[in-house]
Amino acid sequence: MISIEVTGGKKQERKLMHSLAMFCVKKMMPRKKNLLVDIDIRRNLEYHEGLLGGVIDTDDTNTFEMDICHTMSLRKKLLTVAHEMVHVKQFTRKELTHTTKLAVKSWKGKNYHDSQYWDCPWEIEAYGRELGLFTMWVEECGIKGDFTIDQT
Repeated sequence: MISIEVTGGKKQERKLMHSLAMFCVKKMMPRKKNLLVDIDIRRNLEYHEGLLGGVIDTDDTNTFEMDICHTMSLRKKLLTVAHEMVHVKQFTRKELTHTTKLAVKSWKGKNYHDSQYWDCPWEIEAYGRELGLFTMWVEECGIKGDFTIDQT
């Protein structure tokens, strides 16, 4: 069973994040049968942890905990959900794994302990796919709202 649970934030945010996360599962992991992703819209995430978003894999390759910072715009929150769902895909397919040290990651069998954040292949893929996933979701699901238009 695919289960996406969203807590915190506003009701409309939770509904949109749930819809986008389910869309990402359908697009990137169409054969996936068992997956649990808990998304928590958290206050003070950036202040306490220096992050706007993140996903943690558990010992079970089908269970994930995602945190999203509440201070971002709705558009940025949704783009962050798409980004983190790429990491969920990477972990479930074992493309991205932790080594014996949690802070050291391995990508397709190669350790990347000395790499800069922007040079890591899992981040390159996640940043490369987040806008495309968001845009496809908006278009294919007929999502409406000011947040669907890039204001930059």
